[in-house]
Amino acid sequence: MATVTNKDGQKIQTQKIDSVSALQIYSYKLLNDRVQFLYPKLSGLEKTLKQAMMPIPFDVYVCGMVFFSLLAAIFGAATG
Repeated sequence: MATVTNKDGQKIQTQKIDSVSALQIYSYKLLNDRVQFLYPKLSGLEKTLKQAMMPIPFDVYVCGMVFFSLLAAIFGAATG
């Protein structure tokens, strides 16, 4: 829960909304064990994600990146 002040000066409690989709969570569950070797190689990306204040964990981001790349490769190979 986070506290936010609106225009009238009243404090309102809101829930923190993550931008992690169900597909990214599925890709994390599917690929996390297989892509752990990439985490040390992409340490610069982790720093960049933190600096950009993106509300997604680094390992979920990497798994999603690999998953969507695999989907694009399969789709590209199927279409010719």
